[in-house]
Amino acid sequence: MKTEMGKIIVNGEMRECLLPCTVADLLKELDLKPTQVVVERNGEVLPKARMASVLLHHGDSVEIILPVAGG
Repeated sequence: MKTEMGKIIVNGEMRECLLPCTVADLLKELDLKPTQVVVERNGEVLPKARMASVLLHHGDSVEIILPVAGG
């Protein structure tokens, strides 16, 4: 698979990275664990089981949500 630099939006901020890459690759680059976050790509919430197989492409929008416990 050919990779090249591309731009995606992560939590509202433009980010350059090698694309295509998986959501799991992006989380690893951001030092986040798939088990600890909720990820939405282009408006679709991704099941944790799919994060290693869903590819990101130029122009994709990703929201990463860290659950917060409260009391």
